Amino acid sequence: MSMEEIKALNWRESLYDKGLNDELLGLERRRRNTSCTLADVEATLKQLYIMEGADWLGRGETQGINLAATIAAHEQFIAEWRAEAHQDMVRVILGLGSNQGDSIHILKNAIADLHFFLKGLREASVYKSAPLYVKDQNVFFNTAISGEFNGEAGDLLEIIHTIEKKYGRDRSKERRWGERSLDIDILLFGDLVLDQKHSDPARCLEIPHPRLNERRFALEPLLELDPDAKDPQSGESYREINERIADQVLCRI
Repeated sequence: MSMEEIKALNWRESLYDKGLNDELLGLERRRRNTSCTLADVEATLKQLYIMEGADWLGRGETQGINLAATIAAHEQFIAEWRAEAHQDMVRVILGLGSNQGDSIHILKNAIADLHFFLKGLREASVYKSAPLYVKDQNVFFNTAISGEFNGEAGDLLEIIHTIEKKYGRDRSKERRWGERSLDIDILLFGDLVLDQKHSDPARCLEIPHPRLNERRFALEPLLELDPDAKDPQSGESYREINERIADQVLCRI
């Protein structure tokens, strides 16, 4: 079965009566009976993403097709549920970077995953740059995306961590500012200013990103998406901030 055939499946019918296990059985029916929430479905999708990114050794073709179909169904289910919700949307800008593996391919596919969580997603160019803090590693490829998000900043952080893990990131084994297959940062979350501490450094949340003002590789793609963007803390134009950073050379891909 091709991906086109998978996407053509009647996803709502498949979720009404079928699922990967008993927990997913009758997801659409449970929704109609208000016995499951959007958060429940999103949590399940995160686990499916992890399964998809796991080792396929020993997994037959039929199992692979079923998993791909189930993921596609959940993504469509969430997209429609979000579209039906009448909650406030927040405009966010995310920065993405990679310097391990097929970085361009990883960035492209991570953005495709984020399409299911951000409405009206827009992409900036991809830039190639030398590593900024730790020099003995490969060059980085960076870009940014913007879109409307329905949820809290902490919800978006959880989604980001799940997608990073899908593409091989293991925070427990990496050095700070070192090599990584995928790094996704929340650069801006509306006009929110947040400094949320946590015992786990990966769960600390600072918005705007605390090192945005010193990184051309983040500012250049951000300004492509929003040329008039300003630092919500100081009110200073990011364009003016970017112009002061003269020692970082970028190459637009």
